Amino acid sequence: MLDIGKKRYYNLQRKEAKGTLTRQEELEFILELLKEEDVYVRVRSEYTTNLKGERDGRAIKDLFWMSLKQIKMA
Repeated sequence: MLDIGKKRYYNLQRKEAKGTLTRQEELEFILELLKEEDVYVRVRSEYTTNLKGERDGRAIKDLFWMSLKQIKMA
């Protein structure tokens, strides 16, 4: 589960209002908005590496979400 924290979320909100979010930040912002709406999100990611084999980022491989209503129906 992605958890970005209040400070990071606030900073993303400010950048979103200015239209300066990166793709990764857009995703973090959307996931946090879904969380606020009681939508349960699961993310599977993998680390990316540079030519030296060092971690330099993270790529999302799978994204799944469902609402509380859907959980109750299951």
